[in-house]
Amino acid sequence: MAKAKSDKITTSSGSAIWSNMRLQMLVIIVLSFILYGKALKFGFNYLDDSILVIDNYKLNSDYGNIPKAFSQHIFKVEGQPDRSHDYYRPLMTLSFMFDAHMAGSPAPYFYHFTNLLLHILTGILLLIFFKKFGVAPFPAFVLCLFFLVHPALAQAVAWIPGRNDSLLAVFVLAAFIFLLRYLEERKIYLLVLHMLMFVLGLFAKENGIMLIPLVFFYLKFIAKDKFNTSFKAPYLWLGVGYFICILPWWLMRQAALDANNSTYVGNVIKNMITNAPMISQYIGKTIFPFDLSVLPTIRDTHFIYGILAVALVAVALYFTPNKRWNYILFGLLWYFIFLFPALVSPFVGLEHRIYVPMFGFLLIMAETKWIQEIENSKFKM
Repeated sequence: MAKAKSDKITTSSGSAIWSNMRLQMLVIIVLSFILYGKALKFGFNYLDDSILVIDNYKLNSDYGNIPKAFSQHIFKVEGQPDRSHDYYRPLMTLSFMFDAHMAGSPAPYFYHFTNLLLHILTGILLLIFFKKFGVAPFPAFVLCLFFLVHPALAQAVAWIPGRNDSLLAVFVLAAFIFLLRYLEERKIYLLVLHMLMFVLGLFAKENGIMLIPLVFFYLKFIAKDKFNTSFKAPYLWLGVGYFICILPWWLMRQAALDANNSTYVGNVIKNMITNAPMISQYIGKTIFPFDLSVLPTIRDTHFIYGILAVALVAVALYFTPNKRWNYILFGLLWYFIFLFPALVSPFVGLEHRIYVPMFGFLLIMAETKWIQEIENSKFKM
């Protein structure tokens, strides 16, 4: 009896330690530097970063060029032939301006350091997001560690232009955290902060617009069980707010890209049909990060891992009693709705594009018995 009592006290103590958010954040920071600290010594690889950082250093080194970041596509280089018109990334350009001023030259160290900081910030925000979403402290920490060390996401950290996805992740997570707080506290400033994070996400990457259907799904199928159903303000204010945010962004984007909409839509449809098989590749690498490549193709990647990944998730859900299907469907929607834009790009298969969709997969796993039982497991010691 004495030994059993002692074990119980020890386990409880371990639980309290590993459920401490400050300790969890510290581990996230230290582990990130251990994993990616070597990347701080990397140079440029001349895959887009030579254009965005070196060729555009004159632009980036002058804060007076901030308006240009919002009025032209990101591959625009003064004095050089025009390149792709498809990428509108003002916030990535602003981040390069910050790095240029910190470095005083196109020195790769500061650019890699910013990438690492963004990955750390994403991990911390993900931890907060899971806990606000009702995931128990220790499982939330484990899921964050899974994200943090996932090798398929290395491009987003080690490749300087890969920060685009971590920038998007920061603003998407922050936007949803402020939304959850707004629904709990009903304070207008939280709604304003939600909108601010949403519009920053748009200017980071157009994929940020995918947050809108997720928000309304959450309000309709999850929040109604958690909050007063007579509280209708979010629908009205969010609808108005999103319109106010999207309209200027869309007009600025169209002007910067000088887009031919008919050609663009045709290319989108064509790319979606051609790239559809890559869905299996992305799903497979989410759980089984094998056959990783800088520039993967459909021909050199196995489909078996995608099939096994779907089977594993299905088994995990099958053995989970009292499943919360609304949360599971929310995670599924998150994964695929943020994955969808990757199929539109002609450069499909880039692994760092599962950076934000990964959150949806982790939300699904948070609903499984396997993850939930971690809260009471001996692994907490």
